[in-house]
Amino acid sequence: MPDIAAKRHEYLRRRRQLEEAGYTDDDEANFDEAAVVENEVTKSVWVDTDLEKHPEKPLISGCYGLHTPTGSGTRYCVTAAFTSKGFLPHCTWIFAAGKADELKLDPHCDMNGANYVAYFQRCLDSSDLDGKVVTLDNAKIHRLLVEGTHVPTISATKQEMIDWLHRNGIEHGNAWFNSELQVRFMT
Repeated sequence: MPDIAAKRHEYLRRRRQLEEAGYTDDDEANFDEAAVVENEVTKSVWVDTDLEKHPEKPLISGCYGLHTPTGSGTRYCVTAAFTSKGFLPHCTWIFAAGKADELKLDPHCDMNGANYVAYFQRCLDSSDLDGKVVTLDNAKIHRLLVEGTHVPTISATKQEMIDWLHRNGIEHGNAWFNSELQVRFMT
């Protein structure tokens, strides 16, 4: 949790600097993404069972309402940039999961780092972001790793950890235990 608190303080400090420089909420473009599932409904809905009001709707199992299983249907990925005045027209991307071909990307993949980079580049190429401060959350797709830069995980071999520490100029001992090496990744 201290890392989250530090990141929040860093963000708020940067926001204050921008405000002092004359930027307003209108100058900020926020990016976010969500998944929407066709036919997704809550467990209960209000239903009008008055047959006289709706004679065209048949009575099924004693009630009106949704007869499609919840969640059945296509999953859509929605990615958009917005300001305090609304959505930016060239920075909205909606596609059916598994059909990300609007940007001529791999049609069998969902939103991932490579797709996000292509989408973000399209936004940068438009004039929608001119003069805007761009804000992204810390979603995994916003943090595309360059080969060889990822920090080894706990399951990495000792040699992989030593190689990473060496590439990044971090001192270590070759006779150290894995747990001692892992502490170096955190500092």
